[in-house]
Amino acid sequence: MGVLADLLASSASFSTDDAADSSIMRFLKSNPIDPALPTNKAATNAVVTVTANGETAGNFKLTITVGLNAPVTTGNIAYNANAAAVESAIDTACAGIPGWTNSDISAACASTADLADVILTFDGTSVAGTRCTVAAATADFSPTVTETTAGQADRPALGALKALGVVEITTKQYATPVANDFTILTTPASNPNYPPFAVVEALLKEAGFQDRANYFGWFRYAAGLGPIPS
Repeated sequence: MGVLADLLASSASFSTDDAADSSIMRFLKSNPIDPALPTNKAATNAVVTVTANGETAGNFKLTITVGLNAPVTTGNIAYNANAAAVESAIDTACAGIPGWTNSDISAACASTADLADVILTFDGTSVAGTRCTVAAATADFSPTVTETTAGQADRPALGALKALGVVEITTKQYATPVANDFTILTTPASNPNYPPFAVVEALLKEAGFQDRANYFGWFRYAAGLGPIPS
């Protein structure tokens, strides 16, 4: 199954029952080119590294955001906490997230937080394939927090736009786009497989619906067709 078939099966912003969407549906159903979903548009689990930087006393806290849920903040975590203590603090903070099960975010550390990196992997049912972020919250000190892998769901509309040679959009899921996130790949004049503009618009709006972003407006700006979206 290619990216267009995936999109046809999972579209959220257009419908096979809507006459206005007929050109989009015809394109998705009949296009002879149906490439695989590009790797960077496939689902990934977030991985985050927390480093206490050799602290010798005090506590730190972490603020965690899972998808579109409200951020939650842990209680105090000791500077020399081991992985089990960090995971326990996260479990307590995340208990109200829909579908949460303890250890959905797993913590691993070769020693303790003051001496070694704590690796957080978002691989449980409630967080896998989801855009998740971690930040240091106000406490005795702020550890260094580094996103190793950005979590995301499958993004078939963005994948289709890239695979069809329209645009590469590198905005992280649920993040605010900037102009540098958009690279126009080809034009209708240079690409015989370039989709009709109605399809391009529909794919951009579908991608924006999935990511809560105005990709259509930003694409128009990147292509020199409109102002920077407000």
